[in-house]
Amino acid sequence: MCPYRVGAIRPTLCEQGIHGRGFERDVSGVTVSRRRPRLAAGRARALGLPTRGTTAPNRLRRVDRWLASAGWSVLRRATDPLVVDLGFGSSPVTTVEMYDRLRPVRADVRVVGLELAPERVAAAEPAARPPGLTFARGGFELAGLRPVVIRAMNVLRQYEEGAVESAWAALVGRLQTGGILVEGTCDEIGRRACWFTLGPDRRPRSLTFSAHLGSLTRPSDLAPRLPKSLIARNVPGEDVHALLTSFDAAWERSAPRGAFGPRQRWIAAAGLLRRDGWLVLDGPHRWRLGELTVAWPPGPGPMPLDAGPMPLDAGRTPLDAGRTPLDAGRTPLDAGRTPLDAGPTPPGPEGLPPSGVGSSWLESAECLGEDTEHRLVEQDEPGLLDGGGSREHGG
Repeated sequence: MCPYRVGAIRPTLCEQGIHGRGFERDVSGVTVSRRRPRLAAGRARALGLPTRGTTAPNRLRRVDRWLASAGWSVLRRATDPLVVDLGFGSSPVTTVEMYDRLRPVRADVRVVGLELAPERVAAAEPAARPPGLTFARGGFELAGLRPVVIRAMNVLRQYEEGAVESAWAALVGRLQTGGILVEGTCDEIGRRACWFTLGPDRRPRSLTFSAHLGSLTRPSDLAPRLPKSLIARNVPGEDVHALLTSFDAAWERSAPRGAFGPRQRWIAAAGLLRRDGWLVLDGPHRWRLGELTVAWPPGPGPMPLDAGPMPLDAGRTPLDAGRTPLDAGRTPLDAGRTPLDAGPTPPGPEGLPPSGVGSSWLESAECLGEDTEHRLVEQDEPGLLDGGGSREHGG
């Protein structure tokens, strides 16, 4: 028998504990739709949606390495060295690892791991090392904190693309002056990762690719790990598609360098990408780690894909500019010699071989080392096989 009399008022959805969990209802009390998640506004309220919680040891090692080296100046300059790891997942392991990796950069760094799910925060408490490492409940409002660095990896993948900019605005609005937001995606074991670096203007400054080169077939293999705002834009006519297409082409042109290992091929491809007109922000010391950072958005910088490579000597000062010619004041090598086709030359004094033979080889030998393309790619590098020409650092 129905527990309600005809005409009786049914309990509201609020009384049933449903309203307020992301659902809307019409005047009849019927649930009709799910509200979009709130990403801003409101105090004492965690904003956003819980992540899937997927995590693993060393999954974010590439981002940590970049923060501890390329991004170290941001942390060193900060008055309050507070770092937030947003959405650490079902295990606090990646937050603990970030704390350990940033301490050599700034001994008094404080890292706070935030999660929306209270049970995840409770499970992470045994790993806390206050005051340096703590865990709290929070979302895009950052629990009221004002950090200098925010790491938000694998957080926005579950949102619609239209929600990305509002999430960026909410996060960047909580940064200290001069702080940065690192937002992107990586695979389940951390071998491939892509991330944006954003500043106070709420727009990306740069896009970084990082990969385990031994398992990479071509640079565009990183496309499935593009940040949320780019993942659906890898199509002809979009900047990210043009970048990956150019990178793949440079990778193919660098195939001969693959004989020395995938690291040297990546270094060569990055150098060619820069010569092709893309604004590459780092150099060989980062490329050899399997990284590449480009300015984003690229703007009018890149040349058309069919424009061909930039001349090797474009904008360079000739190597011999201002130098004294090697042969200045010297007697020409063939001075006084008998032409080679003038018949046999009698032996020289004391039976020495005739002079003049081999001068053409010497002239060609002087051209060795003029391979400017090779020199461009290897600048600042100690050598092809120094420290891993054919070896890959772990990860």
